[in-house]
Amino acid sequence: MKRLGVFIFLLIMSLMLSTCKESGSVAPYYLKDMTGTVRLVLEDGTPKRDCSGVKVYLEGVRDTALTDSAGRWNLLHVRTGTYNLVALKAGFGYNKFLSLPMPASNIGQTLLEAPSYTIRNLTVSMQHDTVSIQAEATTVGSYRRVPLVFFGRVPPIYDSVETWLGGTGGGGEIAQGSRQFNYLMLRSWLLEMGFRSGETIHVAVYPGSRWHEAYYLTELQKEVSTTGIAFPPSRATFVLP
Repeated sequence: MKRLGVFIFLLIMSLMLSTCKESGSVAPYYLKDMTGTVRLVLEDGTPKRDCSGVKVYLEGVRDTALTDSAGRWNLLHVRTGTYNLVALKAGFGYNKFLSLPMPASNIGQTLLEAPSYTIRNLTVSMQHDTVSIQAEATTVGSYRRVPLVFFGRVPPIYDSVETWLGGTGGGGEIAQGSRQFNYLMLRSWLLEMGFRSGETIHVAVYPGSRWHEAYYLTELQKEVSTTGIAFPPSRATFVLP
């Protein structure tokens, strides 16, 4: 009888070890709550008083949270690890923090309202050693507006900021009380970015709000954002001399 008890004990231990190896869950982990705040900013740059209804989630995790009127949210019992944290709301785009170590708390994000105007009459021309981009907004603004300019070898997928990984860009400005947008880019800078003479370059200009935090991914920011810009962009192509 004693031998039978030892056998059963060893059998149970063997099954437990086998399960751990198959699942790969041999490393210890902890469950903690996450908290944060999302701030909503209107197109003209003024804070929105009601910040409710923003969806917040971790990529790869089923649970989601919604912000209250003050923009506060919490996710319960989050397993320690590294995640991409996303906050999104219709009309405000999304903001994604990449490779954020968890647990974390008091995380702050900002979503900017998408502009209500569009960009039209886009033209691209060369003036000496400078690429000149000109366009106009469909409305006159009572504040400065900051469109986004994209340069790439292929057209951008207009509703995906992941496209910025395959191109480069910058922000111009539409002055207060104006429709006109002018943006200058040195040919030498495009060559430094890896474009070649004779190559066809795709240009896209996205309507932008009064200000923005980050339009595209950088290695230092570890952040991706569609917030503060509107879709679709106005498009054009030109051949780099």
